[in-house]
Amino acid sequence: MKESTIDLIALSKGNTQAFDCLFLLYYPKVRTFIYSILDNEEEAEDLAQDTFIKLWTARAQLSSRTKYQCIYIPNSQTRFIYLF
Repeated sequence: MKESTIDLIALSKGNTQAFDCLFLLYYPKVRTFIYSILDNEEEAEDLAQDTFIKLWTARAQLSSRTKYQCIYIPNSQTRFIYLF
């Protein structure tokens, strides 16, 4: 799956297929990044899932003109992950 296949406009309008594409592409990267900070697999899983829940909740704020989007990660030393 390529990053260019993610339609941010569709995602911002609630398209679950667009969200699925984003999740499948970035969830492993987000989980691995969080794990590298926390060194706790269970916490990394929980925070990664929370991250994508927050992204879905804030989906209306996404824009196709945005050069990158960042996701806030609560309770970690690094607060943002830049996705695109």
